Amino acid sequence: IAHEFRTPLTAILGYTELLQEEYPEHDLLNEDLESILLAATQLLLLVNEILDLSKVEAGRATVYVEEFSLAAPVEEITTLVDPLVSNGDNRLVIAPIASEVMLETDRVKLKQILFNLLSNAAKFTTKGTISVETEIVGEEVVISVKDTGIGISKEQQARIFEAFAQADESTTREYGGTGLGLTLTKRFVEMMEGSIDVESALGAGSTFSIILLRYAWRICPR
Repeated sequence: IAHEFRTPLTAILGYTELLQEEYPEHDLLNEDLESILLAATQLLLLVNEILDLSKVEAGRATVYVEEFSLAAPVEEITTLVDPLVSNGDNRLVIAPIASEVMLETDRVKLKQILFNLLSNAAKFTTKGTISVETEIVGEEVVISVKDTGIGISKEQQARIFEAFAQADESTTREYGGTGLGLTLTKRFVEMMEGSIDVESALGAGSTFSIILLRYAWRICPR
């Protein structure tokens, strides 16, 4: 099923990009091609999220543990989401992470978690600040993604991790999205034997904190 969905979508994206390169100065055509590219990209994202969630719910998703510096995936993901952040005229701030802080967990899933949280923050923030901070607290390492966006009420926070759910229906209409990003984020964090918390208020921004247990990190000797 994954192959049957992704192959034609990848072909649509590829041929659209080729046409853009072939006719770079054809404004009217490129406007249409950009619409095709955006729609196909959104559909591919939806397909990937549904397939990922299906694997998790079927018990087929696996955690691949490896050792890596925490600073590396944070840097990789922030580079990837920078265009999304800039699109809303936002500022991205990354608090320094000591290179000797190492994790022993699933690097790919951690990157997807960070991408989901940062892209979500970018979607609901305009002319504000989005930041990533890391803190070691006793037996835990805490990675926080903060934004100065529209915020989430206490009542709405109770359902944002449900599949296909967003804060409310008006949010879906205005900002779009599938409502699967935070669901997958929570499932992946739990697979890594961690937890995720949210602190937010309407009009006051949001902070999503990933909390990993001590066994998942260590500090290399200097």
